[in-house]
Amino acid sequence: MYWYLSFISDLLDGFVARKLNQTSHFGKELDRLVDSSSFGIIPVFLAYKLGFDSFTATLFCTLYLTCCLWRLAHFNINQPRVVQGRTFFTGLPSHISAGWFIASVIGLRWAGWLTPVFFYVYFPLAGALMVSGISYPKNGVWCKILYFALAVGSVLNWLSLA
Repeated sequence: MYWYLSFISDLLDGFVARKLNQTSHFGKELDRLVDSSSFGIIPVFLAYKLGFDSFTATLFCTLYLTCCLWRLAHFNINQPRVVQGRTFFTGLPSHISAGWFIASVIGLRWAGWLTPVFFYVYFPLAGALMVSGISYPKNGVWCKILYFALAVGSVLNWLSLA
């Protein structure tokens, strides 16, 4: 229920540090550690809470978490590249992967279509995209759609709890 706090704090922490001129190598490492728990562990924990808890499910969740950690370690070593003033990430950013997961779970659950098949497809696909060599623009169209989907998902989640 409080997953959205992870997204809000992830958006604000770097922004605030840059505005206050308080960036450091330690802060960068701490941010990646927090990202791994927020965007790697939360989707796995949510899947477990929704009944995706068999031995095979554990393997799929472990694969997703491993890919998330791999991607974050890769990001620490290889900074985003800038092309014509635009910043590009290599591999699907973990917060985008987790955000699409949360939005999809909320939407599918609200519609009554959430089945284990979703988890068996999402976790390996998202994991593969996180460790891929595909470039993603920072704040690109998928990011903007995600933020809209998370807002809609939050409303749907709130309506289902009311």
